[in-house]
Amino acid sequence: MTAGPVAEFARPVVADQITPEGRVLTLDATEAERAALAQRFGLDALDRLVAELTVRRLGARRGATRLEVAGRLEADVGQTCVVTLAPLHRRIEEAVRQRYSDEDDATPGAVDIDAGEGDLEEPPGPIVGGVIDVGELLAETLGLAIDPHPRAPDATFEATAVPPEPIPETPAPKPFAALAALKRGADES
Repeated sequence: MTAGPVAEFARPVVADQITPEGRVLTLDATEAERAALAQRFGLDALDRLVAELTVRRLGARRGATRLEVAGRLEADVGQTCVVTLAPLHRRIEEAVRQRYSDEDDATPGAVDIDAGEGDLEEPPGPIVGGVIDVGELLAETLGLAIDPHPRAPDATFEATAVPPEPIPETPAPKPFAALAALKRGADES
């Protein structure tokens, strides 16, 4: 039996303990959690990761538990400029909003499409065993907010033209020249 993936920033919330008024959570990643997340996302450093979230119960639909998590994430990340290789330090501030449900239709295939909006609402995440992990939600939000190609503001890329290879003055040997010579020798005899 193999163990599942280890959550670097686990913050489980028991769904039955959430009321319609909601519960405010203030989360601050430990140094070890930040180091693990930095490794997961290929960062040079993750100096700070904090969030303030409100978890509230939504009206039940067909007897299912439905929750909404909303709030804000802030992080200070260290990356390397892809042009100059200089260290960069960036502040990430992202809104967080995700719904969860223990309904059977809380799957990626159950998306309601409203053509008038332009933005599609993300399908609800699953409530597994009566628990949601808001830490993993924050980790995913952080991962999506990280610039995959960080560039210093003053970095300029100057492409240098590579001259083409010179054409050799002697023609390249032909692969079947030796066979042609053998054939010519056979025809002459």
